[in-house]
Amino acid sequence: MRTKDLYFYGLTAFLLFLLLASLLLNPFSAAVNFGDLYAYHWPLRHLSVSCLQSGRLPFWNPYIFAGLPLLANPQAALFYPPSVLFAVLPVGWAFSWFSFLHLCWAAFGMQLFLRKAGSDAAGAGLLAAAFALSPMLIYRLPQGIPSQLAVLSWAPWTWWAMLSGRIGLLSAAWALQFLAGHPQYAMINACGLLLLAIRRPGESRGPGIVFFLSAAAAAMGFCAVQLAPTAEFLTLSNRVGWGAGSAAAYSLPLKALISVIFPWSVGTPWDAGFAGWPSEFFEFNAAGIGLVLAALAVIGAFPMSSRKAFGSIPFCMVCAGAFFALGGNNPLLPLEHLPLLGLLRAPARFSFLLFFGLLLCAWAGWRALCEKGRLPHWVKAAVFTAVLLELGGWSVRFVSAEEAREKMAPSQLFVGALAGRVVRFSSSADIASPNKAMMYRAMNISGYEAFYLKGFSAYMSRHGEGGGMDASRFSPQDPASAALRPLGNAWGLGLQGLRHIPGAAGLGLGPEDFAAVVQERSPDQWRVFGTASVSGRAFFSMPAYPGWRAWVNGVRSDISVKEDLFQGVEVPAGQWDVCFRFIPRFWMLWVFISFFSTAWWAMSVRRLFP
Repeated sequence: MRTKDLYFYGLTAFLLFLLLASLLLNPFSAAVNFGDLYAYHWPLRHLSVSCLQSGRLPFWNPYIFAGLPLLANPQAALFYPPSVLFAVLPVGWAFSWFSFLHLCWAAFGMQLFLRKAGSDAAGAGLLAAAFALSPMLIYRLPQGIPSQLAVLSWAPWTWWAMLSGRIGLLSAAWALQFLAGHPQYAMINACGLLLLAIRRPGESRGPGIVFFLSAAAAAMGFCAVQLAPTAEFLTLSNRVGWGAGSAAAYSLPLKALISVIFPWSVGTPWDAGFAGWPSEFFEFNAAGIGLVLAALAVIGAFPMSSRKAFGSIPFCMVCAGAFFALGGNNPLLPLEHLPLLGLLRAPARFSFLLFFGLLLCAWAGWRALCEKGRLPHWVKAAVFTAVLLELGGWSVRFVSAEEAREKMAPSQLFVGALAGRVVRFSSSADIASPNKAMMYRAMNISGYEAFYLKGFSAYMSRHGEGGGMDASRFSPQDPASAALRPLGNAWGLGLQGLRHIPGAAGLGLGPEDFAAVVQERSPDQWRVFGTASVSGRAFFSMPAYPGWRAWVNGVRSDISVKEDLFQGVEVPAGQWDVCFRFIPRFWMLWVFISFFSTAWWAMSVRRLFP
């Protein structure tokens, strides 16, 4: 990178700092958002970091949905290096710096990528600033999903690594993109890289397929410690077998395509009279590039610019992105005919391919203009300024700070009654942040999660509680219902306060002559002391999942499952002691594969820099 490149990048980083200054300089603030930051990511990172600080890996989360895997949840980002920010800074402030650093990282990667592709410094700087200030990235702050921003920031780095021809670089960039917490965008970005592998610039048949597959295999090994548990969790989650309606949620409406050129055409969720949910706005309108870049993209798409570096790849990305983003609104191929894609949910996120392809077309347009004759510096400066004013001026509307302490302050009544106790409660639909239970070690049957155990979903639907459940959350209609009693629901939490459920059962289910006391030694280890008049099968309201193991009176015992949800073991007559412990299946194998892959990567990097 030359001095001129540093000037362009320095300007972009400075503008990003100004944009986020109100967040970066106040440790008690957080980005104004529509809830996901407080309702989901804040409690999740708080729980993950506190477990690590206590000296153990957080394998299991017993504090929402009656229990589900935690390490297997990719958005916990346990193995993503920048997550260390959450261990050294207050959570809200860590999110602010996490976002700022990833925006800078995105701009830096875009500039390196385009310079590698043959761009001049001005063209690379222009598109780097446009990428960092685009709705695709900036909208993640008010949407409250920092994991998406982190994954998207790695996209240009994977393209740069692909052009570099170094398997070690591409596999590391891919692995870190996956570990950043939102694998869906990593998979979508990989589709664009596959096009680049099939047809490398200037070659009729690209030799990149073997390179692509080798790097993919290496990346899978590099992040096996996260990838394998996540894949298992996905196959055992509510996403398997759900209907076309859930799979096609957040399908891009045709009318939303106008926002690609005019991001302001539909207003914002803050505007009076805005129609639709805020989450729909951020999913449907994130591909905007503005008028100036759209004009450059039109120029770059003309056949006359046959020397553009990526050939037809950007055009193919634009078409594929629009095709799949339409999802259930696609008149040619509705999403229900593509069940594998239905596992991903939110087809509108394929608009990333549309967005990135348009950026490449815009760069091709810039290059075509420069090829016709040397553009005067004042023209380049005018275009650069116009893009900054257009996208930067629009982004300013979406980034502001608010006081976070009041939103995350605990209820003393709640903490006094439920925090740290081995007793379950359920929160009603009017509680906006049911996942705050994680922060106080309170065991909630309700929750908000990207996906959860299909056994839990099936049980609730079978017992008439399906009406309070959707693809990502559960709120019971009646905390005293017969379905919730076997789960040990002793309290109901609503805006009116806590309601005690008389006669609520504990975490032991029976039989009738069975008595037990359950103790939580850690979230992934439980001790049960009990008595029974006769030997038999005793069940407990801890969700079954591969990786749970049990010992009865110190002897390893087989686990059986009741109603696809509850775990049970054979206990003798009289007094007994049962210990349950959870470790992901084949855990040491995944650790070894990741360690071996990391060692191979370190050796390859050493060869690059002797």
